[in-house]
Amino acid sequence: DIKDFTTRLVMTVMVVYKLGNDFRDDVESSVDKALFADIYPNVFAMFKSYNHPSDQSFRHACISLRRLSLPAFGCSIFHPTQGEGKVGSGEEKEMNPFQGGGGPIQGLPSIARERNVTAKLQVLDGLHKTLVKCAEAAYAVTNPNKILSLSADDVMPMLCFIIVRSDTPSLFTEMHFLTEFLSNDALLGHLGFLVTSLQISLHYILQLFNQEARFFADSDPQQQQQRTSTTTTTKDVPPSRTSSTTTPTTTTAQHREQEDPKHPTTHPAAAAAAAAARTSSFSDFSSNISGDPLRIARTHRTRTAAAASDLALISGGYQRQQRQQRQQRQ
Repeated sequence: DIKDFTTRLVMTVMVVYKLGNDFRDDVESSVDKALFADIYPNVFAMFKSYNHPSDQSFRHACISLRRLSLPAFGCSIFHPTQGEGKVGSGEEKEMNPFQGGGGPIQGLPSIARERNVTAKLQVLDGLHKTLVKCAEAAYAVTNPNKILSLSADDVMPMLCFIIVRSDTPSLFTEMHFLTEFLSNDALLGHLGFLVTSLQISLHYILQLFNQEARFFADSDPQQQQQRTSTTTTTKDVPPSRTSSTTTPTTTTAQHREQEDPKHPTTHPAAAAAAAAARTSSFSDFSSNISGDPLRIARTHRTRTAAAASDLALISGGYQRQQRQQRQQRQ
Protein backbone atom coordinates (compact mmCIF):
# COMPACT_ATOMS: atom_id res chain seq x y z
CA ASP A 1 0.00 0.00 0.00
CA ILE A 2 2.84 2.39 0.80
CA LYS A 3 4.53 1.72 -2.52
CA ASP A 4 1.26 2.15 -4.43
CA PHE A 5 0.56 5.42 -2.62
CA THR A 6 4.10 6.63 -3.38
CA THR A 7 3.69 5.86 -7.09
CA ARG A 8 0.37 7.70 -7.28
CA LEU A 9 1.74 10.68 -5.40
CA VAL A 10 4.72 10.91 -7.78
CA MET A 11 2.43 10.80 -10.80
CA THR A 12 0.13 13.42 -9.26
CA VAL A 13 3.02 15.81 -8.64
CA MET A 14 4.31 15.35 -12.19
CA VAL A 15 0.88 15.95 -13.72
CA VAL A 16 0.03 18.98 -11.56
CA TYR A 17 3.37 20.70 -12.17
CA LYS A 18 3.57 19.46 -15.79
CA LEU A 19 6.98 17.85 -15.37
CA GLY A 20 8.60 15.59 -17.92
CA ASN A 21 10.27 12.23 -17.31
CA ASP A 22 13.60 14.01 -16.86
CA PHE A 23 12.37 15.20 -13.44
CA ARG A 24 10.95 11.86 -12.33
CA ASP A 25 14.01 10.85 -10.28
CA ASP A 26 14.00 14.19 -8.44
CA VAL A 27 10.27 13.90 -7.70
CA GLU A 28 10.64 10.32 -6.44
CA SER A 29 13.52 11.36 -4.21
CA SER A 30 11.56 14.28 -2.72
CA VAL A 31 8.44 12.19 -2.13
CA ASP A 32 10.51 9.39 -0.62
CA LYS A 33 12.23 11.72 1.88
CA ALA A 34 8.97 13.41 2.90
CA LEU A 35 6.97 10.18 3.19
CA PHE A 36 9.45 8.10 5.22
CA ALA A 37 10.37 10.96 7.56
CA ASP A 38 7.55 9.91 9.93
CA ILE A 39 6.72 6.28 9.10
CA TYR A 40 10.24 4.86 8.62
CA PRO A 41 10.81 3.62 12.22
CA ASN A 42 7.58 1.60 12.29
CA VAL A 43 7.91 0.26 8.75
CA PHE A 44 11.56 -0.73 9.10
CA ALA A 45 10.83 -2.37 12.47
CA MET A 46 8.31 -4.67 10.78
CA PHE A 47 10.80 -5.58 8.05
CA LYS A 48 13.48 -6.18 10.67
CA SER A 49 11.20 -8.45 12.70
CA TYR A 50 10.41 -10.55 9.63
CA ASN A 51 14.06 -10.80 8.49
CA HIS A 52 15.54 -11.35 11.96
CA PRO A 53 16.35 -15.08 11.40
CA SER A 54 18.03 -14.32 8.05
CA ASP A 55 20.01 -11.45 9.57
CA GLN A 56 21.23 -13.66 12.41
CA SER A 57 22.29 -16.46 10.06
CA PHE A 58 24.03 -14.03 7.75
CA ARG A 59 25.91 -12.40 10.62
CA HIS A 60 27.16 -15.81 11.74
CA ALA A 61 28.29 -16.56 8.17
CA CYS A 62 30.19 -13.24 7.97
CA ILE A 63 31.96 -13.91 11.26
CA SER A 64 33.01 -17.34 10.03
CA LEU A 65 34.24 -16.04 6.64
CA ARG A 66 36.02 -12.97 8.00
CA ARG A 67 39.35 -14.83 8.08
CA LEU A 68 39.29 -15.34 4.29
CA SER A 69 41.39 -13.15 2.02
CA LEU A 70 40.16 -11.30 -1.06
CA PRO A 71 41.22 -13.99 -3.62
CA ALA A 72 39.27 -16.56 -1.63
CA PHE A 73 36.03 -14.83 -2.69
CA GLY A 74 36.82 -15.42 -6.37
CA CYS A 75 38.76 -12.22 -7.12
CA SER A 76 41.68 -13.00 -9.44
CA ILE A 77 43.06 -9.44 -9.61
CA PHE A 78 44.71 -9.18 -6.20
CA HIS A 79 46.85 -11.85 -4.59
CA PRO A 80 48.49 -12.02 -1.15
CA THR A 81 52.02 -10.67 -0.85
CA GLN A 82 54.32 -13.50 0.10
CA GLY A 83 56.58 -13.02 3.10
CA GLU A 84 59.18 -15.37 4.34
CA GLY A 85 56.78 -18.29 4.63
CA LYS A 86 55.48 -20.45 1.82
CA VAL A 87 52.12 -20.00 0.20
CA GLY A 88 49.46 -21.80 2.18
CA SER A 89 51.48 -21.73 5.40
CA GLY A 90 49.54 -18.76 6.76
CA GLU A 91 52.63 -16.51 6.80
CA GLU A 92 51.89 -14.55 3.63
CA LYS A 93 50.65 -10.98 4.01
CA GLU A 94 47.07 -10.21 3.04
CA MET A 95 46.39 -7.95 0.06
CA ASN A 96 43.53 -5.68 1.14
CA PRO A 97 43.08 -2.56 -1.04
CA PHE A 98 40.03 -1.46 0.99
CA GLN A 99 41.62 -1.07 4.42
CA GLY A 100 42.17 2.29 6.06
CA GLY A 101 39.89 5.06 7.24
CA GLY A 102 37.25 6.37 4.87
CA GLY A 103 37.24 3.22 2.77
CA PRO A 104 34.21 1.17 1.69
CA ILE A 105 34.56 -1.21 4.65
CA GLN A 106 34.02 1.71 7.04
CA GLY A 107 31.38 3.36 4.82
CA LEU A 108 28.91 0.50 4.35
CA PRO A 109 27.58 0.44 7.97
CA SER A 110 26.28 4.00 7.47
CA ILE A 111 23.39 2.53 5.43
CA ALA A 112 21.76 1.54 8.73
CA ARG A 113 21.65 5.18 9.86
CA GLU A 114 19.72 6.43 6.82
CA ARG A 115 15.93 6.67 7.05
CA ASN A 116 14.69 6.55 3.45
CA VAL A 117 15.28 4.68 0.21
CA THR A 118 17.07 7.55 -1.54
CA ALA A 119 19.66 7.99 1.22
CA LYS A 120 20.34 4.26 1.42
CA LEU A 121 20.86 4.09 -2.34
CA GLN A 122 23.28 7.01 -2.11
CA VAL A 123 25.33 4.98 0.39
CA LEU A 124 25.44 2.04 -2.04
CA ASP A 125 26.39 4.35 -4.90
CA GLY A 126 29.20 5.91 -2.87
CA LEU A 127 30.34 2.44 -1.82
CA HIS A 128 30.58 1.31 -5.43
CA LYS A 129 32.54 4.39 -6.50
CA THR A 130 34.94 4.11 -3.54
CA LEU A 131 35.42 0.41 -4.25
CA VAL A 132 36.46 1.12 -7.83
CA LYS A 133 38.84 3.92 -6.79
CA CYS A 134 40.54 1.79 -4.11
CA ALA A 135 40.89 -1.14 -6.51
CA GLU A 136 42.38 1.05 -9.24
CA ALA A 137 44.82 2.68 -6.79
CA ALA A 138 45.99 -0.67 -5.40
CA TYR A 139 46.34 -2.15 -8.88
CA ALA A 140 48.43 0.82 -10.06
CA VAL A 141 50.95 0.19 -7.27
CA THR A 142 51.81 -3.31 -8.47
CA ASN A 143 51.11 -2.68 -12.19
CA PRO A 144 52.16 0.91 -12.93
CA ASN A 145 52.08 0.47 -16.72
CA LYS A 146 48.62 -1.09 -16.89
CA ILE A 147 45.08 0.25 -16.59
CA LEU A 148 42.59 -1.72 -14.54
CA SER A 149 39.29 -2.38 -16.28
CA LEU A 150 36.71 -3.77 -13.87
CA SER A 151 33.69 -5.78 -14.97
CA ALA A 152 30.69 -6.85 -12.91
CA ASP A 153 32.34 -10.24 -12.29
CA ASP A 154 35.35 -8.41 -10.81
CA VAL A 155 33.29 -6.08 -8.63
CA MET A 156 31.06 -8.75 -7.08
CA PRO A 157 33.81 -10.67 -5.21
CA MET A 158 35.20 -7.37 -3.89
CA LEU A 159 31.74 -6.37 -2.70
CA CYS A 160 31.35 -9.72 -0.93
CA PHE A 161 34.73 -9.19 0.76
CA ILE A 162 33.71 -5.69 1.91
CA ILE A 163 30.34 -6.90 3.23
CA VAL A 164 31.96 -9.68 5.26
CA ARG A 165 34.58 -7.34 6.76
CA SER A 166 32.24 -4.37 7.40
CA ASP A 167 30.06 -5.94 10.12
CA THR A 168 26.97 -4.08 8.89
CA PRO A 169 23.82 -4.92 10.91
CA SER A 170 20.61 -6.24 9.33
CA LEU A 171 21.76 -6.32 5.71
CA PHE A 172 18.99 -8.72 4.68
CA THR A 173 16.47 -6.28 6.13
CA GLU A 174 18.10 -3.44 4.21
CA MET A 175 17.98 -5.44 0.97
CA HIS A 176 14.33 -6.41 1.50
CA PHE A 177 13.42 -2.80 2.28
CA LEU A 178 15.11 -1.50 -0.89
CA THR A 179 13.67 -4.14 -3.21
CA GLU A 180 10.16 -3.50 -1.93
CA PHE A 181 10.12 0.29 -2.23
CA LEU A 182 12.31 0.84 -5.30
CA SER A 183 10.16 1.44 -8.36
CA ASN A 184 10.23 -0.95 -11.31
CA ASP A 185 11.56 1.80 -13.59
CA ALA A 186 14.45 2.48 -11.21
CA LEU A 187 15.30 -1.23 -11.09
CA LEU A 188 16.18 -1.12 -14.79
CA GLY A 189 18.81 1.58 -14.33
CA HIS A 190 21.92 2.21 -12.27
CA LEU A 191 20.02 2.04 -8.99
CA GLY A 192 18.70 -1.37 -9.94
CA PHE A 193 22.27 -2.51 -10.59
CA LEU A 194 23.29 -1.42 -7.08
CA VAL A 195 20.41 -3.25 -5.38
CA THR A 196 20.86 -6.34 -7.53
CA SER A 197 24.59 -6.38 -6.77
CA LEU A 198 23.84 -6.27 -3.05
CA GLN A 199 21.27 -9.05 -3.38
CA ILE A 200 23.61 -11.32 -5.36
CA SER A 201 26.46 -10.69 -2.93
CA LEU A 202 24.40 -11.60 0.13
CA HIS A 203 23.19 -14.86 -1.38
CA TYR A 204 26.68 -15.73 -2.64
CA ILE A 205 28.16 -15.20 0.84
CA LEU A 206 25.62 -17.63 2.27
CA GLN A 207 26.36 -20.12 -0.49
CA LEU A 208 30.09 -19.78 0.15
CA PHE A 209 29.55 -20.36 3.86
CA ASN A 210 27.51 -23.50 3.16
CA GLN A 211 30.16 -24.81 0.77
CA GLU A 212 32.88 -24.33 3.37
CA ALA A 213 30.71 -25.96 6.02
CA ARG A 214 30.19 -29.05 3.85
CA PHE A 215 33.85 -29.17 2.83
CA PHE A 216 35.21 -29.01 6.36
CA ALA A 217 32.57 -31.39 7.67
CA ASP A 218 33.46 -33.96 4.99
CA SER A 219 37.20 -33.61 5.63
CA ASP A 220 36.94 -33.90 9.43
CA PRO A 221 37.50 -37.51 10.61
CA GLN A 222 35.58 -36.84 13.82
CA GLN A 223 32.58 -35.67 11.82
CA GLN A 224 32.74 -38.72 9.55
CA GLN A 225 32.97 -41.08 12.50
CA GLN A 226 30.09 -39.31 14.24
CA ARG A 227 27.91 -39.46 11.13
CA THR A 228 28.68 -43.18 10.81
CA SER A 229 27.69 -43.82 14.42
CA THR A 230 24.56 -41.72 13.91
CA THR A 231 23.57 -43.76 10.85
CA THR A 232 24.16 -47.00 12.75
CA THR A 233 22.04 -45.80 15.64
CA THR A 234 19.27 -44.77 13.24
CA LYS A 235 19.21 -48.20 11.61
CA ASP A 236 19.00 -50.02 14.95
CA VAL A 237 16.17 -47.92 16.37
CA PRO A 238 12.53 -48.24 15.21
CA PRO A 239 11.23 -45.26 13.18
CA SER A 240 8.99 -44.09 16.02
CA ARG A 241 11.97 -43.69 18.36
CA THR A 242 14.58 -42.42 15.92
CA SER A 243 14.15 -38.73 16.75
CA SER A 244 14.69 -39.25 20.47
CA THR A 245 17.60 -41.71 20.25
CA THR A 246 19.70 -40.38 17.36
CA THR A 247 23.03 -38.97 18.48
CA PRO A 248 23.17 -35.20 17.81
CA THR A 249 25.95 -34.04 15.50
CA THR A 250 28.34 -31.24 16.32
CA THR A 251 27.49 -27.94 14.65
CA THR A 252 29.71 -26.35 12.04
CA ALA A 253 30.19 -23.25 14.19
CA GLN A 254 31.71 -25.33 16.98
CA HIS A 255 34.17 -26.93 14.54
CA ARG A 256 35.15 -23.54 13.12
CA GLU A 257 35.91 -22.14 16.55
CA GLN A 258 38.32 -24.95 17.43
CA GLU A 259 41.98 -23.98 17.72
CA ASP A 260 43.35 -27.46 17.01
CA PRO A 261 46.25 -27.14 14.50
CA LYS A 262 45.18 -30.44 12.94
CA HIS A 263 41.71 -29.11 12.26
CA PRO A 264 40.86 -28.87 8.50
CA THR A 265 40.47 -25.07 8.70
CA THR A 266 44.21 -24.73 9.42
CA HIS A 267 45.47 -27.61 7.31
CA PRO A 268 47.35 -26.21 4.24
CA ALA A 269 46.11 -28.87 1.80
CA ALA A 270 42.50 -28.48 2.92
CA ALA A 271 42.73 -24.69 2.78
CA ALA A 272 44.21 -24.80 -0.74
CA ALA A 273 41.47 -27.12 -1.99
CA ALA A 274 38.79 -24.93 -0.44
CA ALA A 275 40.30 -21.81 -2.02
CA ALA A 276 40.33 -23.46 -5.46
CA ALA A 277 36.69 -24.43 -5.08
CA ARG A 278 35.74 -20.90 -4.01
CA THR A 279 37.56 -19.29 -6.94
CA SER A 280 35.59 -21.26 -9.51
CA SER A 281 32.29 -21.17 -7.65
CA PHE A 282 31.60 -17.43 -7.99
CA SER A 283 31.60 -17.43 -11.79
CA ASP A 284 29.16 -20.36 -11.80
CA PHE A 285 26.96 -18.67 -9.20
CA SER A 286 26.93 -15.29 -10.94
CA SER A 287 26.15 -16.86 -14.32
CA ASN A 288 23.17 -18.69 -12.84
CA ILE A 289 21.69 -15.72 -10.96
CA SER A 290 22.67 -12.84 -13.27
CA GLY A 291 20.15 -11.43 -15.72
CA ASP A 292 17.43 -8.83 -15.87
CA PRO A 293 17.44 -6.84 -12.57
CA LEU A 294 13.67 -6.53 -12.71
CA ARG A 295 13.29 -10.31 -13.05
CA ILE A 296 15.66 -10.89 -10.14
CA ALA A 297 13.79 -8.43 -7.95
CA ARG A 298 10.47 -10.04 -8.83
CA THR A 299 11.91 -13.45 -7.96
CA HIS A 300 13.00 -12.13 -4.58
CA ARG A 301 9.57 -10.64 -3.97
CA THR A 302 7.93 -13.96 -4.86
CA ARG A 303 10.15 -15.82 -2.41
CA THR A 304 9.24 -13.37 0.35
CA ALA A 305 5.52 -13.27 -0.39
CA ALA A 306 4.83 -14.81 3.02
CA ALA A 307 6.03 -11.54 4.57
CA ALA A 308 2.58 -10.03 4.01
CA SER A 309 0.91 -12.31 6.55
CA ASP A 310 3.71 -11.89 9.07
CA LEU A 311 3.69 -8.12 8.74
CA ALA A 312 -0.08 -8.15 9.16
CA LEU A 313 0.25 -10.11 12.39
CA ILE A 314 2.90 -7.73 13.70
CA SER A 315 0.91 -4.61 12.85
CA GLY A 316 -2.49 -6.11 13.74
CA GLY A 317 -2.65 -4.38 17.11
CA TYR A 318 -1.78 -1.03 15.57
CA GLN A 319 -4.43 -1.43 12.87
CA ARG A 320 -7.10 -2.34 15.44
CA GLN A 321 -6.17 0.73 17.47
CA GLN A 322 -6.53 2.93 14.38
CA ARG A 323 -9.97 1.47 13.59
CA GLN A 324 -11.15 2.09 17.14
CA GLN A 325 -9.98 5.70 16.99
CA ARG A 326 -11.78 6.22 13.66
CA GLN A 327 -14.98 4.75 15.10
CA GLN A 328 -14.75 7.04 18.12
CA ARG A 329 -14.28 10.08 15.89
CA GLN A 330 -17.25 9.07 13.74
